[in-house]
Amino acid sequence: MEGQGIDRLPVIRFIQSSSRLGELCVGVPVVTAGGSQSLAPADLVVGTVSRVVKRTGTSGPLLEVELAANLGSLNFVRVLLYQPATEIPQ
Repeated sequence: MEGQGIDRLPVIRFIQSSSRLGELCVGVPVVTAGGSQSLAPADLVVGTVSRVVKRTGTSGPLLEVELAANLGSLNFVRVLLYQPATEIPQ
């Protein structure tokens, strides 16, 4: 996901169609993927798809995302210290 500046929604550019992902359409939630290389745990809601822009070629659609958080009134951020289960010593 990348920002586009003030008063513009962030976009996701590199999406490939996949039966595992389901149909990419307006209203679909955008969540973190998680995993051992991720910066966040899985399934944290980031926002929802507000627009799907079809593109030609192999780059897949462009998704505009309405963020779940209102960044204009965000004063504090909580940092989650996350360690994937695959990295926890047994």
